[in-house]
Amino acid sequence: EPRRSGAAEQWSHSPFRSVATRTPTRLMDMHLSSQTDMQGQEDNNVDQKLFRLTYTSRMKQIASDEINKIISQAQRNNPELQIGGMLWVELQQKRVKQTLEGKYKDVLVLFEKIRLDNRHTDIVVEERKFVDQRSFQKWGVMTLVVTSELDLKKTCASSPQILQIEYTSKLKKSEDVEPILSFARARNELLTIGGMMWLFLKTGVVRQVLEGPEEVIVPLVEKIQKDDRHTNFKIQYKISKMSRKFKRWEARTCDESSEIGFVSLEG
Repeated sequence: EPRRSGAAEQWSHSPFRSVATRTPTRLMDMHLSSQTDMQGQEDNNVDQKLFRLTYTSRMKQIASDEINKIISQAQRNNPELQIGGMLWVELQQKRVKQTLEGKYKDVLVLFEKIRLDNRHTDIVVEERKFVDQRSFQKWGVMTLVVTSELDLKKTCASSPQILQIEYTSKLKKSEDVEPILSFARARNELLTIGGMMWLFLKTGVVRQVLEGPEEVIVPLVEKIQKDDRHTNFKIQYKISKMSRKFKRWEARTCDESSEIGFVSLEG
């Protein structure tokens, strides 16, 4: 496994691997069944308790700019409600996974709005529980851009020497993100380059692992280094290998809201 920075590590796990268990999604059903989660304890201040809910869904066939509107709205509204969490969006398949964390009443009211939003379908609640402390001090979003699975047998036969390189850099302008990702996805799939890119939108920091035939990876990395849209380019490591780890190339763009601040949990 490639070494990662602490910032990249928290975004590194695939959000769509867990097996979802279908549970009631109607607000009233969840409120009634929540008494079981509380192990029968009576509490008049349940609305103020810290609650975490995770669901998956699929976006209907809407344009990317509509998804961006949804994300922008959440970045504005969730911190105001003192709701933290994380939203993952897999752009090609329109898959969504989101964790919401905040006061019980606020989380359920927000989730009910999401459930009634006709831009979603196949909503499945994976987790809902009261928690003692926050895991999310911010609300964040990560969008995934993924190539098709690469034909590794073909590349290994033509070039048995595989090179894996990790580098870091910083993008100068946020408007360069979309064209870079679009071009990289097409190029890497064509050249059977695997790996993973993390791009942190607030800071412009890029961390990327590239893996493929040495004669393809070396000139590609040199080209990236000379690209004037980047600055602070630095190679973190190089490894020569006889086999490949990555079956595809994947990019993860990561963004976060401001700190949601202290939440008073009464009762």
